[in-house]
Amino acid sequence: MTDGDLDALLAAHGLSAYADRVRPYHLPCTWLTLCEPCDGAAPGSRVAGWPLLPPGYAWPLDEEGSRMNFVLQLDLAALAPLPGIALPARGLMSVFVGSILPAHGWQSLVLLTPVGASLAPRAPPGLDEAHAGELDDIFAGLAPHRLAAVRGHDFPRWASGDHVELTWDMPDALQDSYSEGFLAALDPDRAVAKLGGHVEGIGEDPRRMACSAEEPDLGRLHDQAPQRTPGLPGVAGWRNLLMVDSCRTVNLCIGDAGYLQFMGRTDALAAGDFGSLYTTLESS
Repeated sequence: MTDGDLDALLAAHGLSAYADRVRPYHLPCTWLTLCEPCDGAAPGSRVAGWPLLPPGYAWPLDEEGSRMNFVLQLDLAALAPLPGIALPARGLMSVFVGSILPAHGWQSLVLLTPVGASLAPRAPPGLDEAHAGELDDIFAGLAPHRLAAVRGHDFPRWASGDHVELTWDMPDALQDSYSEGFLAALDPDRAVAKLGGHVEGIGEDPRRMACSAEEPDLGRLHDQAPQRTPGLPGVAGWRNLLMVDSCRTVNLCIGDAGYLQFMGRTDALAAGDFGSLYTTLESS
């Protein structure tokens, strides 16, 4: 997005006076948009179905030994590079999550399979397609669909410290114009997930929870601090890797039509380390 493109979009929503403030918050992202229904074992990028796994690879289990749930897989060759997220240029990225409880700090797994690996669809242990309803309620009965990768642009979203810092002195009408006009204009139709870009929270910045989980002292500091504090220790050390939204077409309802957010430490994501994500269910 050029400065001219951004200025024109801001002007269209009455936000020209804030252009210099908005511009530094720009982050590239990749939107994953819903395409046609597909077979649950289809290769390439899709949501739901059975994951494609190497022979002999054990189905992922959480720390309690319970079966994790497959969410989606992405053909990495179809994705444009994202600054700060060192994904391989080719191969398959498969995403799993654990139990639906608790709402914050879900166990999750990002599996990267190199190109050329022998892959086959794998049903969860003890299940086949006729028994898919035995999966966690959120993931039962999903309708597999192909996904397309669409390059995009992102700016701070509610609720995050960055959003509050950006909009705190805007009149209410302009805050609505920013969120409901400007940001909505950036979101493509049929988007079901976002790779990279800004975090989104319900009521508070989810990075605060990630910090609290790792460093309780920081958590107590955050609890005492106002929301307009994106510079709190540790908050800038986390960023969004993947956000997966509820989608009626796929029969995916996350909480009360909320979304899953997979966050990683900025230094880890930049180094291609996806082994210590903090995952939350964001819902009203």
